[in-house]
Amino acid sequence: MSPRQYGSIAFVSTLAMLTLVAAVPAAAQTDEDAQLWTAVTVTGKLSDTLVYSADGQFRLLDGLSRYGHTVLRGSIGVKVRPDLTVSLGYAHSTANRTGKVWVSEERVFEQFTWKIIARPGFNLT
Repeated sequence: MSPRQYGSIAFVSTLAMLTLVAAVPAAAQTDEDAQLWTAVTVTGKLSDTLVYSADGQFRLLDGLSRYGHTVLRGSIGVKVRPDLTVSLGYAHSTANRTGKVWVSEERVFEQFTWKIIARPGFNLT
């Protein structure tokens, strides 16, 4: 190896070590908070072109010690194509991020669903 190649290797090695050393304090400052997010979804057909969907999402926060979030949604959709559905629905959401005050949200939502892969036993949407 030439002196120039040794210099390049030394420079890259030094840069890599400085990056690792600089990252260690950042990693030591992270907070850990175990959370559990669950969801239940029900879908079905009302006709060849009309479909329905309902879902609920529930979240435990602060190391799984506190119930902190709920989302309940329902919608009706129209199949524009066999692989594309456009839906309109209503959502109710409650959140308690701080453990003190619950915040509620009521809103209308829209959703576009595209089936990318549809095979027996496997769907990618």
